[in-house]
Amino acid sequence: MKLSLILSRLSLVSAAMLLSACAVIKPPSHQVIPTIALDKPEQIIAITQQAQSSDSLWTVMRSGFTLDHEENDPRVQAYIKMYQNYPSYIQDIVLQGQPYLYGIVTLLESRNMPTELALLPIIESGYRPLARSSAGAVGLWQLMPQTAKRFNVSSDTWWFVGRQSINQSTDAALNYLAYLNSYFNGNWLLAIAAYNSGEGTVKMAVNYNISQNLPTDFWSLNLPQQTRNYIPQLLALAAVIDDPSKYGITLPAIPNAPLIANVLLSKQMSLRDAARLAGISQSQLLSLNPGYTQLATPPSNTGTYYLTLPIQQIPVFEQNLQNEPLIDQTQWKRYIVRRHDTIESISRVTGVSTTTLRQYNRIGRLRRGQSLIYPVYTYLPASKNIIYSIRTGDTLSKIARKFNVRVKDLQKWNNLNAHSRLFVGEIITIRTRAAPEKSS
Repeated sequence: MKLSLILSRLSLVSAAMLLSACAVIKPPSHQVIPTIALDKPEQIIAITQQAQSSDSLWTVMRSGFTLDHEENDPRVQAYIKMYQNYPSYIQDIVLQGQPYLYGIVTLLESRNMPTELALLPIIESGYRPLARSSAGAVGLWQLMPQTAKRFNVSSDTWWFVGRQSINQSTDAALNYLAYLNSYFNGNWLLAIAAYNSGEGTVKMAVNYNISQNLPTDFWSLNLPQQTRNYIPQLLALAAVIDDPSKYGITLPAIPNAPLIANVLLSKQMSLRDAARLAGISQSQLLSLNPGYTQLATPPSNTGTYYLTLPIQQIPVFEQNLQNEPLIDQTQWKRYIVRRHDTIESISRVTGVSTTTLRQYNRIGRLRRGQSLIYPVYTYLPASKNIIYSIRTGDTLSKIARKFNVRVKDLQKWNNLNAHSRLFVGEIITIRTRAAPEKSS
C-alpha cells in the first residue's frame, strides 16, 4: 500500500482568493524569519556568519521536548512502525521544512512552549506552505479562515494570502496553541487535540467525562477519529526525532542557525528580477515567498516591502541590486482583462510588450475579469542613469549608437557578455552624462 494512502487513512490533514488593489500585510508579533535591512551591512554579515554554525538543530529541539511520548502505547507504536517502514518519508518532509524549522524551534523556545509543536506542520501540511484542504484550511499550519481572522492574519487578497505567509501563519498558530493550553489549564495534549478538532469539541468531551465520573485525560476522551489519530502521530514523530538511531532512521543534518531571512526593500520588485539578482531560480524564490500570489511583491499602503531569500545569497542580492538601480525605479500595476481583450490589445493599452506580459504573468486563455501585472518604468535623472526597455529588433550595437555609448560599457553596466541574449521587455541601465534620448 502506498504511503500516501496510508497517511490518508490515518487522517493526515492535507478558498478562493479575494481581489484587492492593495495588500495590508500585518506584522506578526513574533517573527519566525528574521528581517534585515540591506543598508545595514553589519546585519548581513552577522546573520550570514550565524548561518555557518555547525551545531545541530536536532540537539536544540530535543532539549525543548517536554511531552511524554508514550512510546509503549499501541497507538503510538503503530505510527512509529509506519515511519520505520517508510524512513524516506521523514527525510523528505524534514528537507521540505528545513528553511523554517530553525525559526519555529527558536520561537517555541522563546515562548517556553514544547518544541514538539515544531513537528505539527509535518502532520498538517507536510511542511508545504501552499497546502489546502477540502475543508478550507490553508498553509503550513492549515489555518481555517475564522482562526486566521481571530489571530490577526491578513485577509486574502489578489496579491497576498496571509495564511500562506510563514511569519503570519506561524505567529497565529502558536498564539492559538498558547491560548488553547491556557484554556485547558496547561494540558498540552488537550490543547493540541483542540487545535485539530476545535476547543468546543474537546471541551464537550471533557464535560461529558466529568458528568460520568470518568478520567478527563486525552486518552480517555471520546473524540473524532481524526483527533484520536492526531496525537499518537505527533508523539510517534517526536519519539523518532528524539532517538532516530533506535528506530533505524537517519535525519538530515540541519544547523542551529537561520537559513533564510527577510530583506527590506524600498519599492515593489518583480520576483523574476529578484531571483536573477539573488542568483537563484524563480521557483526557489516563489517557494520561499509563498504568501505572494503574483510575480511581484504586493503594493503596500505602509511602504514596507520585503523578500525572503537564502541567507547565503543576500550579499549577492545586495551587490547586484546596487549595480542595477533601475530595479528600484520600476512600479508594478494591475490590469483587469475586459471583454474582447487580447494579449496584443493589452500590450497597446499598457505600453508593455506581449513578451513582457507573458514573462510576468501566468497567461493561458484570457478571461474577462482576470488580473495581470505589468511594469511601469521611470527614467532616472539624465545626469545619472537612464532606463531602457528592450524592443523588437534591438541589439547592443543599436542601443550603443542610440545613446552614444560603447557596447563594452553596456555589457559592463548590465553584467552582459558577447553571447548574452536580449529579451523584449527586459530593462537595462545606461550611464550617460548627456540628456537621454527617450524611447517613443
